[in-house]
Amino acid sequence: MPTAGATFDRSGQRRRGRARLAWGVVAFVALQVALLLWASFDPSVRDPEYGRREAAVRGRTREHPGRPLVLLLGSSRVTVNVDTDALAARHPDGPLVFNFGINGSGPERELVTLHRAFAAGLRPACVVVETHFDVYRRPPPDATKYARDGWADVGVLTRYSDRPDELERYRVTSHLAPWYFHRQSLQLGCSPDLVPKPNRDAANDWQTITPWGYLPMPLLDVGDEERPNNLLRVANTRPDMLARSERGQMTDRSAAAFREMKGLCDSRGCRVVLFHAPDLYTADYADPARARIDAELAGLSESLGAPLLDFRQWGREEDFFDGVHLTREAARRFTADLEPHLLRAVSDPAGRTGAVWQAPPVVRWGDGFSAEEATDSPGWRRFRWCAADGTLTLTNLSPTPRRVVLSFSPQSYAPGPCNLAIEGPGLSEVIGITAGPKDVRRSLLLPSGSHAIRFRCDGTPLVHPARTIVFALHEFELTVEGK
Repeated sequence: MPTAGATFDRSGQRRRGRARLAWGVVAFVALQVALLLWASFDPSVRDPEYGRREAAVRGRTREHPGRPLVLLLGSSRVTVNVDTDALAARHPDGPLVFNFGINGSGPERELVTLHRAFAAGLRPACVVVETHFDVYRRPPPDATKYARDGWADVGVLTRYSDRPDELERYRVTSHLAPWYFHRQSLQLGCSPDLVPKPNRDAANDWQTITPWGYLPMPLLDVGDEERPNNLLRVANTRPDMLARSERGQMTDRSAAAFREMKGLCDSRGCRVVLFHAPDLYTADYADPARARIDAELAGLSESLGAPLLDFRQWGREEDFFDGVHLTREAARRFTADLEPHLLRAVSDPAGRTGAVWQAPPVVRWGDGFSAEEATDSPGWRRFRWCAADGTLTLTNLSPTPRRVVLSFSPQSYAPGPCNLAIEGPGLSEVIGITAGPKDVRRSLLLPSGSHAIRFRCDGTPLVHPARTIVFALHEFELTVEGK
């Protein structure tokens, strides 16, 4: 039979247990509240990428009071392609041009970033907003992908979601248990080995964000030994981008996000400029898709009253890591070419100065032609063999015809004379060729769009298991007259 002392001990244990539980609940609630307060003052707790950039831009504005602030908003096409550190070094007394891009951004994410920047007290004189069909046709916001967003951020995103109830539930639960939802940021600071490697690698990238917001990713340092693999990656990405170019129009959701960004800026006396980053595959998009993209860009610029810096045509294959992201060295050159147009658009009081970067028409070698070869032998420095019938395609990305000059030296494989027929826009002739190269130079007016030029030769072929060759074109060049 239990004694009175034993009963007292059990009762005391229960009281002590209830007290410990109560203190545990109080401590848990206190920790949750503390983290919520911490996150409200330090956005890097929930979104390290954004937080680092906000801290950096605050530092630059404190160092340079009175100079107008320009924020570049966009995806990784902005963060890794625009070297704002180099720009700042060349213009120590000009506008403070800061790279405020966030990887993976589309119009909705750009809008969230702009709301955050204004709420944080930043007062840019101009906001440069990236536009690209690949980002404004993405799926609507998904709560599972937005763990970095706070209460106000989710409030913005619910207006652009097909599942606003799901986002609202996330907003409530993430604030009831912030230690759970922000665990990755906390683990990265305390125990990074507990974080999955892809997320840890991304966080390491954020460590390299420069004082001016540029993201110099080591992955984009492409050396000569890596060049073949790099060009292969560029080629492998092409089919996917071509497929994406065929999908639909700009969504109403994205158009509304652009309009809201413009309204926010207008209410604060802030100018808006649109920006399209380099896209290697622009020349490969089918003419109807490219015309649709052109019309969407022109319509967006007109509806927002915002000048467009259209740099789609900038760069060659060797400048790209994957077709839309530039190598580190190319990013420096691109920023230098973008710089005068960007500064002019930012300072234009009328707000209508845009720019279109026009590259020469793009040459694509098609069926019949072999890969380019080169030797040190006189007269054979750079050449391309072809079968009896070969086609190349010239793509004029300008909306108007351009006068171009084709120069090359044709040569037959067999020693006897033969005929080479050339057919294309503004070209229709037959020229006699032999085993010795002869210089050919032709001027033609190339219409907008893609156009095939066909070469046919009746010379004696050399039939080889790998290929058949009939003639060669040496030192092929295409130039724009007046350039």
